[in-house]
Amino acid sequence: LKNLQEWKSIQIPHYDFGNNPTGKWQRTWGSFIEPKDFIILDGIFGLVDERIREMTDVSIFIDISPLNRMARRFVRDFWYGQTRSYMGSGLGDTIKFYVEYVEKWYQDYVEKYKDFADLIVNNDAWAEKWEEPKMVDITVNYLRGKYEKEIEKIIEQ
Repeated sequence: LKNLQEWKSIQIPHYDFGNNPTGKWQRTWGSFIEPKDFIILDGIFGLVDERIREMTDVSIFIDISPLNRMARRFVRDFWYGQTRSYMGSGLGDTIKFYVEYVEKWYQDYVEKYKDFADLIVNNDAWAEKWEEPKMVDITVNYLRGKYEKEIEKIIEQ
């Protein structure tokens, strides 16, 4: 992030979601990212590290109910062809693993940092429509309200 802010290119990793022969996550180096006027950092731990929070101009936390978080996780795991737990296999173990571990980790390492966000967006509507909100639209509308004059100058250039 610091390199991008200093107008230096970076190379980001690509992650294999456990669909490799070892069954483990695997990281390989992938795309190069060039610096831009706006940097969008996406990730569940974006607000955890104080150094990152200090480098951001605007932060947005996507909030979702515990039930919908669990449903999204199951849909994601199903999409990638896996049910994961440390206790065995099958839906029962997946649910137990989620309830005993994943939700607790979310509370400990993600949820408590949402108060550092400039904007909190509720994302529970995805379950009704089965589509993600257009985060670009949410971000642009927020930035327009906060930085309207600066954005007009950039657009005019």
